[in-house]
Amino acid sequence: MPSSLDYVKDINDILDPLVGKWSGIANGKSYELNIEKYRENSADFAMDILGKQHKIIDLNTDEVIEDTFNVSIRSKRLRGHGITQGRNGNWFYDFFQLKSSECYIYGNVFITKIDDNTLKLFFQQYGSSQPTQEDCPSGFNQLYPDNMILTRVE
Repeated sequence: MPSSLDYVKDINDILDPLVGKWSGIANGKSYELNIEKYRENSADFAMDILGKQHKIIDLNTDEVIEDTFNVSIRSKRLRGHGITQGRNGNWFYDFFQLKSSECYIYGNVFITKIDDNTLKLFFQQYGSSQPTQEDCPSGFNQLYPDNMILTRVE
């Protein structure tokens, strides 16, 4: 990048296809995602990035498992490293569980655009992120499913 760079702007609207509210159901859970594009400023330069919020509900109990809609989408804790496009054209982001428990699986969430109103989500666990039976005697939780279809709500 040139040394005079001050703003990496999404001039071709590459980020826009993911922007919106999305929903899906998998493994007895309902998922709502909100993805927004915004300008992030750092000490060196600014850039357009995508951030996300989510709400996950257990459909059997109506329990809200996790709701990050009350956390700023610009929160580094919420978005990990933001949503990034990989070399193969798929989008991905680091998934970090917000609840303070070691009994959750962490990994990357990959997103593929199927069409303007449909996304496919794929979760890949970090190699050593699965808790042990000793750490989690009542078992461990995987919040995101291995595969899920999301449809545009807004």
